[in-house]
Amino acid sequence: MILENAKVSFNNLLTMTDHNTSVKNSDFEVPILFLVFNRPGETELVFQEIRSVKPKYLYIACDGPRLNNHKDMLQVSRVRAIVQNIDWECECKYLFREENLGCGEGVSSAIDWFFREEECGIIIEDDCLPTLSFFMFCQEMLIKYRNIDQVMAIAGTNIAKNMIYDTDYVYTSFPIMWGWATWRRAWSKYDYEMTEWPKVKSTGLLSLDSSDKWKLHPVYTEFFDQTFDGIQKNTINTWDHQWIFSNWLNYGLTVTSTKNLVKNIGFSENATHTDFDNLGRANLETFFVPPPYKGPISIFPDRKTDLYISKHWFTATWIYYGKILLLRIKFIQFIWNFLKKVKIYVN
Repeated sequence: MILENAKVSFNNLLTMTDHNTSVKNSDFEVPILFLVFNRPGETELVFQEIRSVKPKYLYIACDGPRLNNHKDMLQVSRVRAIVQNIDWECECKYLFREENLGCGEGVSSAIDWFFREEECGIIIEDDCLPTLSFFMFCQEMLIKYRNIDQVMAIAGTNIAKNMIYDTDYVYTSFPIMWGWATWRRAWSKYDYEMTEWPKVKSTGLLSLDSSDKWKLHPVYTEFFDQTFDGIQKNTINTWDHQWIFSNWLNYGLTVTSTKNLVKNIGFSENATHTDFDNLGRANLETFFVPPPYKGPISIFPDRKTDLYISKHWFTATWIYYGKILLLRIKFIQFIWNFLKKVKIYVN
């Protein structure tokens, strides 16, 4: 029902001519989950953009302050005050935690909470500044692909700024989560513990073209083998790589805008995962792209975009792939470990 109602409110968004203008009486029907924590400055900026579309259904999740962290307590309190300032007609639900669950369980459980209530929705973190086009794009794609199981996510971020496209979006193998959307049907396949990973790794399923439609590039599988192992061993605390794994396990694709619609404003020394940027992802230019949106003829991953993302987002390159293969040779592995022990790091 919400997606049907979204079609009605769509015309209100189409009347906008620039992404900085507020929407008048839009009653934006697509539910939004806003994930916040301890960054009041960034939260205020992103919340202003959410306010501009006046969502009818808004969910706000905030992790608790870290133990014995007085600064966290103050910052979290300020953030919660900001997001409770709702000055439009809105059904708003809050998940304010007393304890800190961290960026892994804290985020994933908040998304679980969201999809227990909603069939589909947009997910925005406190450092992802969306444009009006982002909301319009997600709304149209959520409607268009709601019954296409192969499409598991929608992404508003595109870092391939030098690539030329003849469509408004492509299909990619990577569900980039700097401003994104999905459906309950897709999120139900998410497994925070990655219980299938040992079996998948041993059988090499991620390297096989078992769908007869597409297969993963070997660079991806080698790079993510290391990451997925770290998650299984609890040496990596995150939630997003599990979502990538769930997409790959189900041969899912992401509808990705060919113009960047979201800017990450969270690069700072205080950030958990974006404390620096050596890949050119900070403060990407954003664009106003009005609907309707033209897509590819067939549902198949765009290899050029996939390779660009793997190199410039995950640093999964052929050089990395070659290094991994060399390290499988016992003698080279011995030398590598020896150099690490004497604190001579080889890049």
